[in-house]
Amino acid sequence: MSLVFYKVVHIFGFALLLAALGGMVSEAAAGATSPRWRSLSALHGVALVLVLLSGFGMLAKLGGGFPGWVIAKLLIWLALGAAVVLVRRAARSSVALWLGLSVLAAAAGYLAIYKPF
Repeated sequence: MSLVFYKVVHIFGFALLLAALGGMVSEAAAGATSPRWRSLSALHGVALVLVLLSGFGMLAKLGGGFPGWVIAKLLIWLALGAAVVLVRRAARSSVALWLGLSVLAAAAGYLAIYKPF
């Protein structure tokens, strides 16, 4: 598959990931334990898999090994995966969670575009 295909899948997966986390934050802030949480959790998991597989696909196409920016993006991926626990437990700080997740997303974008290290 082409590099462009992997990029599109990566961005699509990341958009799904942020949409799922945003939905979880709003659900947790409302104090709801609805069936939507299960759907959002499934969407979160699928998005994480899409992001990881397409990221490694791009890395294989680029043939760059594991530079520092890739390791940093993997750590961000782990943090966004573990964010579900924070969203569930810290529902009262939904604005802080939303801002923190947005900063992580911006950092991932910065690392992907500029590859600083």
